Amino acid sequence: MQDLIQRTESKVLETYLLAQSVFGRTFELPKIEYVDMGRMAGRAFYSLNLIKLSPSLLQSNKDNFIERTVPHECAHLLAKVIFPNLRRPHGPEWKSVMRALNVSEISRCHSYDTSVVSNIRSRDKFLYLCECNCRHEFGGTKHRRAQSGIVYRCLTCHKPCVYAKVRLIE
Repeated sequence: MQDLIQRTESKVLETYLLAQSVFGRTFELPKIEYVDMGRMAGRAFYSLNLIKLSPSLLQSNKDNFIERTVPHECAHLLAKVIFPNLRRPHGPEWKSVMRALNVSEISRCHSYDTSVVSNIRSRDKFLYLCECNCRHEFGGTKHRRAQSGIVYRCLTCHKPCVYAKVRLIE
């Protein structure tokens, strides 16, 4: 794995040196973290100048990941510096940076086999009940929204669903 991390970080440096040459300006190298994020191969955080990459997907897709995903995430950070008013992460500005970096596959999503990370994210379900005692199983996102104040109503009795303080494991 250490060899892959070295190759990945070399690709980041190579990508930034190419960007400096193409755009005629210097860019601060990003910080890199390796963390599995479910099915996501990588993610760029503009305000932190940070790229997070999935070590599991890196390991199972070595060359393609380094040649495609690494420049993809670098292009997000570079595009935000070049186009400060960037609104769409995969919009025309990002695409132009990808073309300038000579990335042949300019697409928003990867096609990696994610079975190696499919169990990384929690698949917990949360039990909610209503006045007619219907069972409502909420996933993590819906549960968090309900806990933050969004009211979900039963389709049968139209009364609010209330958390039963029971977590179900899928």
